[in-house]
Amino acid sequence: MATSRVAPYVGIDYPKNPGFFSFPSQAQQWVHDLSFNSSNLKRLFLSRITQTKLVRPLTRRRDRLLIQQYFAEHAFRCLQIGAGFNVRPGWLNTNWYPISLRNKGTIFLDAVERFPFPDASIDRIFSEHMIEHVPFNGAHSMLLESFRVLKPGGKIRISTPDMAFLMALLAPKLTRMQQEYITYASVTFLKHGQPHTALSVVNNFVRDWGHTYIFDRPTLEALLAEVGFVAITPCEVNESDDPELAGIEFPERMPNSDFLQLETMSYEATKPA
Repeated sequence: MATSRVAPYVGIDYPKNPGFFSFPSQAQQWVHDLSFNSSNLKRLFLSRITQTKLVRPLTRRRDRLLIQQYFAEHAFRCLQIGAGFNVRPGWLNTNWYPISLRNKGTIFLDAVERFPFPDASIDRIFSEHMIEHVPFNGAHSMLLESFRVLKPGGKIRISTPDMAFLMALLAPKLTRMQQEYITYASVTFLKHGQPHTALSVVNNFVRDWGHTYIFDRPTLEALLAEVGFVAITPCEVNESDDPELAGIEFPERMPNSDFLQLETMSYEATKPA
């Protein structure tokens, strides 16, 4: 499957993790910012070699076997696009970097290219904090492919940062949770010399971790509808009327699960039967 240069961060939203850097300058910045121990070095090495000409043919064969095995063992099939470290049992989990110390068993997927699955072969699709890492046209391609591979009546769940949450941080009056979030993000993510303010947090958020396009609710709803999805429904984090899609977000990505709720909007949508 052809790879794309526009999605080097697919499935990744973990700060300062060396395994997710795509360019030497970013790796150098990480070395400058954090201690570079042997465990981190191994993760950096493993993630980088997955995209080399020597290793990709081997992982491609491995991925084909994993896909064939999953399809043979599961009549009801669930696909996670960009699993990160949230590798879900019973799902076909995918990442841009499928080899690491913590996400063994995932397969490579370029989410903006054609998926290596037949038409109407998947029952559920889930993607959390991934779609913001590709350009708008890439997000459109990802949803088109999701629509293609879903069975009629199949569902997709997309969880992604909400631009409205960022804009709300700039309001003159903030809730206690918003104030705590700004403090956390300032201390954890801002580079040396940046003022610890809401404006710095917002500026950093739209640029860091490979973020490319932050959606708001109307834009994501319109894109889902344009692709052909129906029953487009906003959901609370980890809440769903569908048991296959309930409780599947990954609050451990943040020190306070309320921060994930603050950042995230979740939508479910259905391919017409």
